[in-house]
Amino acid sequence: MRIGILVNDISLKGGVEVVTVYLAKEFYNNNIPVQIFSIRNTRDTDVNNINMNVYNVKNEITKICQYITNYSITHLIVQLNTPFCIFAEIELYRKLIFKNIKIYMVLHNSPLSFLKRYRNVFDECIFIYILKILKTIVVYNPRVKIFFLELKKLNVSFITLSCGNYYELKKYFGIESYTIYNSVLQKNIVLPKKQDIINKRNYIVFIGRLDERQKGLVFLLDSWKKINRKNWRLLIIGDGPDEENLRKYAHNNKIQDTYFLGWQNRDNVNKILSLSKIFVMTSTHEGFPTVFYEALVNDTVIICTKFDGFSDELIKNNLNALVCKRNRKEFINGLHKLIDDPILLKSFMDNNAIVLSEYNKLNVVEQWLNTFSYTKVDKEYKNNY
Repeated sequence: MRIGILVNDISLKGGVEVVTVYLAKEFYNNNIPVQIFSIRNTRDTDVNNINMNVYNVKNEITKICQYITNYSITHLIVQLNTPFCIFAEIELYRKLIFKNIKIYMVLHNSPLSFLKRYRNVFDECIFIYILKILKTIVVYNPRVKIFFLELKKLNVSFITLSCGNYYELKKYFGIESYTIYNSVLQKNIVLPKKQDIINKRNYIVFIGRLDERQKGLVFLLDSWKKINRKNWRLLIIGDGPDEENLRKYAHNNKIQDTYFLGWQNRDNVNKILSLSKIFVMTSTHEGFPTVFYEALVNDTVIICTKFDGFSDELIKNNLNALVCKRNRKEFINGLHKLIDDPILLKSFMDNNAIVLSEYNKLNVVEQWLNTFSYTKVDKEYKNNY
């Protein structure tokens, strides 16, 4: 067995790229040969991967296929946020399967989100917004459904990252999947010293890609403006396509005590989390937010809005987190509740350990190996009958 992991751009160092590196290390630590294949490397990151630098994916499928087959890969794990080019991607998997390479597509977003491509408050006018909705319904959605249907015909195995995503994929596309949680922080990574609540600072922190369509940061900023707690700060960590627009929005709307810290490496992320009392997420959709895990191990309390693909493997409402409807009034009340009640905050913080103890019993590599074994047996069964 030789495993390959295909990513779009390893240098982005977002959630998908981070868990890809973690997963590769997990396989490596279990003496399983593994190779990361990065289609692009726009930031010229010095990592141990095969950097293809393919920029016209549609016309270079043969090149990508050759890169992968040259390494005698038997199982290819595809770690992409969305299809890079729907019909080209189908052709790539068809070629790889012809070479007897088994394909495992990991859905890092909510399956339902593939059918919702038009949310963004920074659209220039309502007319453009309506055009986006029409384009999604008329052009994009049929292509997405064809994409999933064709991959199903090719016997591509689908991996969902939570129970919520499993049920969405089955409901909206009629596809069964294997649920395998993301590989998260390694035991040999040194976390900052855990902080007692007394030593933590009055920080509310957001961490993620600054993409308004998915992350709902305008909702967060508008809510934060109503909090009016002068001794608290909102820290926003990350970069992305809407970073400049969000900075301007906060400035123009006079949203005080808000700090955009830009992209930070994982050590800094953990350091800031360890000092923060509250982690906040206002996403419209997610696959499996590994940042939830990072918040928990740093004794930070989570508040989030319920999102497409939601699942409670890491956060239990009213036990170690607050999960709110996507309603500004309810969300603001939830934030006030955590800010103004240190006893509740401390209780949630202590309960993080209870949730983590159950989650940490899972062995991600074992889950993957069981899936490899099951799909092999399943395929032989279908061939015999």
